[in-house]
Amino acid sequence: MNSKSYTFYLTELKNRVFKILPLCEEKNDYIDKYLENLIIELKGLPKAYPEVFDSQSAWYVRVLSSLFTFHEDFSIAELHSVDGVQRVRRIILSLVNLIDKEVGR
Repeated sequence: MNSKSYTFYLTELKNRVFKILPLCEEKNDYIDKYLENLIIELKGLPKAYPEVFDSQSAWYVRVLSSLFTFHEDFSIAELHSVDGVQRVRRIILSLVNLIDKEVGR
């Protein structure tokens, strides 16, 4: 994957990670499948771009581990609760920031 396509991918990924927030706010039951699909994709990213592990930032590990946590440790009811949405918002904004930093490198 060249630098331009990697930057494009990260920008798209950032948008897709951010989409988790409205899915929580809307109480969308599809959120579980959406998270699962993002996790599957991110698990395969090192095969397409092995340099992801050579990065100076830990964005990849932090994004993937956070998505795993959402998917495995939070029930849909928790993700849709007022407290859950506030936690999700804080974490999602942090992840979007991490991806933005990687885009700007």
